Amino acid sequence: MLAVNTSSLKLMIKFALIMLGLLLAVFVIAVLTPKLAKLIDKIAGKEEKPHLSPEEAAVKSIYDGDIPEENTDNSEDNSN
Repeated sequence: MLAVNTSSLKLMIKFALIMLGLLLAVFVIAVLTPKLAKLIDKIAGKEEKPHLSPEEAAVKSIYDGDIPEENTDNSEDNSN
């Protein structure tokens, strides 16, 4: 006969249920909260933020900057 320690089994089941509860809480926070917030905003009548065009959202490097025009303000000769 296989003897089962019922107190250990109850403790393992309790631990498993607590872990499942924590994972469910993380799921609700991470996945469902943004969806619920969007639904609440829709019901409240808030407008969505305007989306950026691809040109506005593009990330530029330091080499993509505009080249400044030639400085014509200093027309005097600075030879010493």
